[in-house]
Amino acid sequence: MKKTTINYSNNMSFLSRLWAKKVILTVLKELKQPTNIEVCVSVVNDEEIKKLNRQKRKVNKVTDVLSFPALNMKAGDKINDTKMLFGKSFLGDIIICKTQIQRQAKEYGVTYKQEFIRMVLHSVLHLLGYDHINPNDETVMHNVEYPLYEKLTKIKLS
Repeated sequence: MKKTTINYSNNMSFLSRLWAKKVILTVLKELKQPTNIEVCVSVVNDEEIKKLNRQKRKVNKVTDVLSFPALNMKAGDKINDTKMLFGKSFLGDIIICKTQIQRQAKEYGVTYKQEFIRMVLHSVLHLLGYDHINPNDETVMHNVEYPLYEKLTKIKLS
């Protein structure tokens, strides 16, 4: 098995790094993607995510997670050798807003860990070309996302 490289922001806790790694490796395995990929995961505050959201999406508000794919993929595509540089594919960046995830966890009645896992999972799927802009794409994404979330957290989604 070829090695997955995950670059973390310095302010991420040891547990958050473990959770992110588990999610990323599980998604790659379950979707039969190569594991010789690289992903950057960062945790930021409200101010930072709002600024990024405004700059990149023209939305002037705090959000839970932003995904910046490096590969031009569609849902179900496989990462192939032509997308690799130095034996690895750079999948993209995941930017997580810790305080927003804390608020959402409280609102949804789940733990911070469960909400963090959900956001990393959701974001990795975006990096792999999944989206939820239109109802058909949303159905495709949820059909992949929900079983993976249940597997990672043992929480049954309806």
